[in-house]
Amino acid sequence: LGWGEAGGGLERLWTEGLRDAGTAEGRVPMRLETEGGYGLAMKESGGLLTPYVGLGLSGGEDRTWRVGVRLTHGQASEMRLESRLRESGINGPDHALRLDWRLRW
Repeated sequence: LGWGEAGGGLERLWTEGLRDAGTAEGRVPMRLETEGGYGLAMKESGGLLTPYVGLGLSGGEDRTWRVGVRLTHGQASEMRLESRLRESGINGPDHALRLDWRLRW
């Protein structure tokens, strides 16, 4: 269901970027986070292996690209390996490699 002119979809987002929203207190930068992945069941261990990619956009020229893999075993544990590239119009590119392991008991 739509109303008015077509917004231009993803192409418009890439060309124009995110606009800042005005509030009574001042300007608040807009932010968009998205992630897509696919879970693969690991029959032997009962875990779930999920490769994923993500993109984050925030007002102006800031972009964050992520690619990684998660391994979960129920609610008990989660391990994540992620590579990240953050591009900023001010500071230039920033690269990171991250390994997280969470254990709940």
